[in-house]
Amino acid sequence: MKLTCQLDQQQGTLSLAGDLPDYDDFSDFGERLTQALEIRVVERQSGADRHQWSLDFEGSRLRLHFEGYSSAVWFELEDRSETELLSYLGRRIEGGLSL
Repeated sequence: MKLTCQLDQQQGTLSLAGDLPDYDDFSDFGERLTQALEIRVVERQSGADRHQWSLDFEGSRLRLHFEGYSSAVWFELEDRSETELLSYLGRRIEGGLSL
């Protein structure tokens, strides 16, 4: 699965593009993605069109979002000053991460 990333340092987000899941397949995709990146899932929430997971990566807190209607998947930092973490995750994802 080939994914590309778009980093927005001002917003503290890393958007994913490529072969993204639909709503029903997001949980499996999210599990594979977080495991491959060695990110711990703290909490999972879902609604009619959304999934939002709270995550921990080596003490840094972030969220993984999914919106079904727009087919959007992105990471969001809780502390926007940690944009280097998003850069690192983007490099790992675009480097051919095996999902």
